Amino acid sequence: MKEQTKDINRAKKLCFNLLRIRLRSEFELEQYLTKRGFDKEVIQRVKEYLVKLNLLDDFSFAKAWIESKVKRAIGKERIKYELLKKGIPKNIITKALEQTYNVKNEEEMIKELILQRMKRYSHLNKDTAKRRLWSYLLRRGFSKDIVLELISQQ
Repeated sequence: MKEQTKDINRAKKLCFNLLRIRLRSEFELEQYLTKRGFDKEVIQRVKEYLVKLNLLDDFSFAKAWIESKVKRAIGKERIKYELLKKGIPKNIITKALEQTYNVKNEEEMIKELILQRMKRYSHLNKDTAKRRLWSYLLRRGFSKDIVLELISQQ
């Protein structure tokens, strides 16, 4: 019991240091502690403790992740993919996107990126520039339909 208490305190300290850098998902924290060699019971107790302190909340994490990605002009599809990789459940991702992601802003982001990229591609013929623009915007995670519509206006 005394040994487990030591492990729990050590795991808490590691988590506090990790959470000081940025928010984490429960899955990320679980992976981190598992790699550090903590057993499942210690990990579960630490997660419960952090949830009580409101330091571990997948919904808050998802909202913060979405906000940071929107500032960098990343599209909805890529954000979904990244959150799934972070272990966030689909229902939480959907709810966080509904509250945080604005589709009208997505069109504005795409238009801004198109203007920036078209300047860069000005030396290319129009078809090549559009093809590169299409690929670039899809890699950033924007909807194919919106991208197609906005590129065809060029």
